Amino acid sequence: MIVHTFGIPAELLIERNMWKSRVAVPKNYDPKKLTLEDMTQDGGMYVGYDQSLTSGRRVRAEGLPIKVIWWDKRLVPDFEIIHSPTMIVSQRFRDVVEAVEPGVHQFEPVEYVTKQGAHVADMFVFVICNRIDSVDRDLTTQYRLHPVGNPTTSKSKYWQPSIQGTQLVFNAAQVGDHHLWVDKYLPDYKLVSSAFVDAACAAGLVGVSFRAWETV
Repeated sequence: MIVHTFGIPAELLIERNMWKSRVAVPKNYDPKKLTLEDMTQDGGMYVGYDQSLTSGRRVRAEGLPIKVIWWDKRLVPDFEIIHSPTMIVSQRFRDVVEAVEPGVHQFEPVEYVTKQGAHVADMFVFVICNRIDSVDRDLTTQYRLHPVGNPTTSKSKYWQPSIQGTQLVFNAAQVGDHHLWVDKYLPDYKLVSSAFVDAACAAGLVGVSFRAWETV
């Protein structure tokens, strides 16, 4: 098993606007104002508030986008990120997720419409709902595990960039049977198994790319 990160393909990132979409409802959508169903701290990165969508836990549906205006001439992709880090996915993307890890992750309906209000596509706000410790602590040199806040009082930790090395290594035994997850100590990484990558590639998902990482 090889651990991968996933995101927008590089060729789209260099475009000026990428996909042309914006949240219409709710107006003034702000992902930093979302909250989690479970706010229990677990010693990893702080959960909730401005970290809700990257916490690896279910988000309260109140305040999530329910309508997005689409004015791109291209078809809506299977994966896009709006108002980072809000992930929007298609039914095809959801089908792949459910095939490899059924009943785990959160999908909240959102409608894509034209500027005139005509229906374009039924999509989903996607939230990864696994939160685990997956980085190999012995072989990773790119980061060092660092206490958050006051080291003498804080129980939370995260992987902080280090100048002493360049290796980021994941541990397959720690990943176990998970296929999509957030590492509780590693900010901003969306992680998937090679089984998910294989299924996504077989389905021909549009708008998503993968990068493999060393896995032991």
